[in-house]
Amino acid sequence: MIPTIWEGDAVSISARIGLLGSRSQSQICSDWSAIAAGPAQGGAQLRWAHAQHSAFITSRMPALELCNHGRGSRSAPSRYYIYSGSEPSLLHTLGSKAIRLAANDMILLRSTDPMRMQFDRDYQTRILLVDEELLAVACPDYPAIVGRKLAFPFDLEQNLRQMLQSAEQAFQQGKFDDSGDLLSASALHLLRFAKPTDCDGQTRSPQGDLTSRVQRLIEMNYDDPDLSTGTIARYFGVSSRYIQLALTAVDTTPSDYIQKVRLKAAAGMLRNASHLSVTDIAFACGFNASGYFATQFRKAYGMPPRAYRSESRKGSY
Repeated sequence: MIPTIWEGDAVSISARIGLLGSRSQSQICSDWSAIAAGPAQGGAQLRWAHAQHSAFITSRMPALELCNHGRGSRSAPSRYYIYSGSEPSLLHTLGSKAIRLAANDMILLRSTDPMRMQFDRDYQTRILLVDEELLAVACPDYPAIVGRKLAFPFDLEQNLRQMLQSAEQAFQQGKFDDSGDLLSASALHLLRFAKPTDCDGQTRSPQGDLTSRVQRLIEMNYDDPDLSTGTIARYFGVSSRYIQLALTAVDTTPSDYIQKVRLKAAAGMLRNASHLSVTDIAFACGFNASGYFATQFRKAYGMPPRAYRSESRKGSY
């Protein structure tokens, strides 16, 4: 099967990532969005092909901030990515410290976990996507390494890279639909030897403390107009009072932190997204009314949004 090719602008291509899956799992598994982070050197391209329980994906993207907001539909099962990129990136996942990925580092990610990736320059990726069923058989202890850089003893990392290269060759030759599952299973067996720590040797909790988890949830979902103390509490399965107490550790409240993150995002868009109106930016950052946004922006930045945009063009900000 010849790989499917999607081409266009980075925002529209990124929104389709959740559609990618194996032949046996076609539900939308996650909700992705992107904001351009710098001048693009070319259009975005995503190529993919799938087998019964796996898929292989390559992409070429401009510098951007790529966000996964979590599960695309309640019935969608998790899928797993062995990800490797051509350029350094910064990965934020719910409940953990930021992970700096060097060029060609490999990491195992889960499709339904909220995350945010920042790329400062144009980049290319190579991703092996597998169903949980296939991963669980090949590597029963896989939960211990989800969200962590893949580090191996001896020469096993090179062996995994060679297996991924074989999968990519099958992909390029239009043969991944026939041989993809076998090649994927061989690669996944090597994950049994992956160290259950980050590459810097530091063991970390997969959940982290509630304060940082709440902050990260807000930072990755500030554009949702329904985001509130109540929705955050329901997400974590605790009371609203417990969420409020969690943020007292950083001298703020959930509503104040939501507003701070939204206004910061809006300020960035006012500086960099000249094609968007102030009203468009207000709604894109989770505000329900442009008038309220303008009032709160003036309080935080000392001037209306339009004046801030004008000053930023002069190089004042």
